[in-house]
Amino acid sequence: MKDLAVWFVREGRMDPKELFAIALVLNQATELSDLDRSVAIMKARDGFGFSWEELEEMAPLLGLAPSRKVMEEYDAVGRMDARILAALDAGKIPFQGARALAALRPEARDRLAREVLARCEFSASELRELVEWLQDLSRRERETIPALLARPELMTALGASGSPREKGMSFIGTLRALRFPLVSAWEDRFQEVKRSLEGSEGILLS
Repeated sequence: MKDLAVWFVREGRMDPKELFAIALVLNQATELSDLDRSVAIMKARDGFGFSWEELEEMAPLLGLAPSRKVMEEYDAVGRMDARILAALDAGKIPFQGARALAALRPEARDRLAREVLARCEFSASELRELVEWLQDLSRRERETIPALLARPELMTALGASGSPREKGMSFIGTLRALRFPLVSAWEDRFQEVKRSLEGSEGILLS
């Protein structure tokens, strides 16, 4: 670029919050990624002292609904550790799924990122289920989520061969069996009966 447009404002001539708002106007919301929105909200809170009420008014400039709950979720994602933010930026974790990770304690989220998300690929809905089931198991078993993730059956699922997507399916299936043992037992029994009947004349299995 031979020319670069620059906008100068004399120090003290404009309130920092006004400058931040103008910067959002100049950077169209349609060009912002969800991660950019998270970082912008975090900076608005920490660097410019915006209240939640002020941010709600500015939400349209970020391409978001004027909802405090939504703003808080985006803020929480922006504060996650660098490993998760890097995976988000690379598109390895869907943003809607990352919003579910905000419900976890930092140590649980870190273990999940290192042990599971680094090896597996999940959809946003699967990540939401994964977090929900881990929380349910933690309460039922009275065990921390990092301890749950260290269980042999889950570690075996992570060590299975295949693509990150295939490993993700294996992990979700194993976690589901832990969370819903009775349902999983009946499903296994059904599959056994189905296999025993396959090939029988006059029986159609679907």
